[in-house]
Amino acid sequence: MNLSYEIVGSLVYLSVRFERGLGIDGMYLKIIKENEFSNMLKPVIRTEHEDVLISYNITSKTSLEQKTVMSTEEFKQFFESAVNVIKTVKNNGLTYASIMFDAGYIYTNSENNFEFICLPLKKGESNEDSLRRCVFSLANSNKIEESDFLDKFFKVIANKDIPVDEVLRKCGESHNFENDQDDKTVLLINPEEKKIPYLIYKGEKAEINKDRFIVGKNTQHCDFVISNN
Repeated sequence: MNLSYEIVGSLVYLSVRFERGLGIDGMYLKIIKENEFSNMLKPVIRTEHEDVLISYNITSKTSLEQKTVMSTEEFKQFFESAVNVIKTVKNNGLTYASIMFDAGYIYTNSENNFEFICLPLKKGESNEDSLRRCVFSLANSNKIEESDFLDKFFKVIANKDIPVDEVLRKCGESHNFENDQDDKTVLLINPEEKKIPYLIYKGEKAEINKDRFIVGKNTQHCDFVISNN
């Protein structure tokens, strides 16, 4: 698979060449050729000798790589758009089709909507894993403005047990997700509350007498340990 840019008159195309069509799933190619999907660039497909060329019109579009810094709201919009594209791919039976989650090949159009490229590959990296890798790369490249939301976002998305389509919702919940993988529950208590809440589990009562009270199975880091469950 080789990528290049082509200029045809006033139009600019990103072209992906597959030598002898190797690595392409014919059914996926037919689906993306004959349908238009929201937030996905429609390909122009042609053959040269035995090679298959898939081209995308990127005229007047800006790649994420060319952008300076995304605001928090822009980043949320990007992530929502990326998740919607993953859902679209799944819903249309493009099981292994690969979305190019790379800052150089993710574009915004004149209306500032994000557009993605989907390749009809027979197999490849999971799109969810690819998106996770992409957002960490954007952060490491200082492409996203720092914010409290971003701190929470990366704690959530680092947990692979949380599907990407649940990440933004999780960011709005009042939990500490940093230790989700340890099977802990964090209860946040209003410090101004005069009444002391309590927890009852299998007949055992425990007062929740601190702002951050952890329930879980880890005997070293939890305030109340649940065992044999």
